[in-house]
Amino acid sequence: MSYCLFLGVTLMLFLRPGDLVSSSNEVPIYEWLIIGCTLTSVSGLAKQLRWASIREQPVKALVLGIGAAATMSALPHSLSEALVAAIACAKNLLFYLLLLVQIDSPRRLLNFLLFLMLCILALGALPILHQQGIIHLESLDAVQQGETDLATGDRYYIPRMQSTGIFNDPNDLAIVTAVGILLCGWFALGASSIGARLLGVAGMLPLYYVLYETRSRGGMLALMGGLAVFGITRFGWRKALPLLSAVLPVLLLASAGRVAEMSVTEGTGQQRIRLWSEGIEMLRSSPLFGVGYMKYAEHAGLQAHNSFVNSYAELGFCGGTCFFGAFACAATMLHRAVRPAAKVPTDDITWRARPVLLAITASYVTGMMSLSRAYVLPTYLVLGIDTAWLSLAGVERSYPSFRLGTALVQRLSLASGLFVVLIYIYIRLFAVWA
Repeated sequence: MSYCLFLGVTLMLFLRPGDLVSSSNEVPIYEWLIIGCTLTSVSGLAKQLRWASIREQPVKALVLGIGAAATMSALPHSLSEALVAAIACAKNLLFYLLLLVQIDSPRRLLNFLLFLMLCILALGALPILHQQGIIHLESLDAVQQGETDLATGDRYYIPRMQSTGIFNDPNDLAIVTAVGILLCGWFALGASSIGARLLGVAGMLPLYYVLYETRSRGGMLALMGGLAVFGITRFGWRKALPLLSAVLPVLLLASAGRVAEMSVTEGTGQQRIRLWSEGIEMLRSSPLFGVGYMKYAEHAGLQAHNSFVNSYAELGFCGGTCFFGAFACAATMLHRAVRPAAKVPTDDITWRARPVLLAITASYVTGMMSLSRAYVLPTYLVLGIDTAWLSLAGVERSYPSFRLGTALVQRLSLASGLFVVLIYIYIRLFAVWA
């Protein structure tokens, strides 16, 4: 029962009835589903919040740290703002914990990944159907992106596809579509069910069309990064490199126009570098807990367009390290599971999921480098799936050095500091202030 309710919660994350049927706009379906799922998962949630469980799962501990840092960052401004930050982060944490409770077996992990792929396919189908005139929703109208021809100075507009709900933005749709393409490819290559294989094969082309129509540079980079990691993890360096050297340039060439024009010296690329510079200055002015939850735009005029810079600026080094560390720990532990020293289970379903989860994580992180998405549910969906796999695979128990403690905090702080320095160096190299 609780698993079915959680699937409903996940479905509402992608396809909210209020966005599709106006009459259901006032019915809080998502809230009722997550309340029902919470009430039927109380014992499981209690186990997830035990100190022994938190200590063994560093990603979970860091997700908790993000919520604490967000609350602390807002507290100097007002008690009401701190309460808003705490509630917003608690919603993300609840979804994350419910995912860990429900994905408690290899079979459920496989089923959930298949369900996630179906949700993304449905999300991508809506704007295609709207574009073809089969359905009509105003929220699905393409965004008209204004561009300037540098040679002539003429202004022109590019239509960019978007979907509904929290994906009512071309860049958000592009990144989740990249995740969907990776899932389709994984099921097409290795699903034991013929139906799942056929669905994976059939889903890749329409999802790539959606990605192309979003005209999102960040989305294309996310797909390319995910494909590179998937190929290397799934087939090894020797087999993957020739294949990737042929596939990735073709993808880039096929994305003619705005997507293929990736430049850091002009346009939106240069604007984002300047915004990152503003974020580093915010971190320098408030190094411990940052300028405050959701305060970036107040200081810089726009969002950071980088989830990591955003978290460092708003939550300080403490919160930024928690956010950076959650993904760093998840990716590192997924990567190290391939080593002989890791006690990887013999269960075929669990083991086969590792390459696609590592690819999804790499793809999503690549996307977040150009988007501010530190506080949205899809971010914690990715972290939750990673944590669930690590728990099923027993990787955490195989690596005591990743248990929460002084040594881990020191290593994460050092890695986090190095990451900030690298961002600063990148800004100094490529920012044009003239």
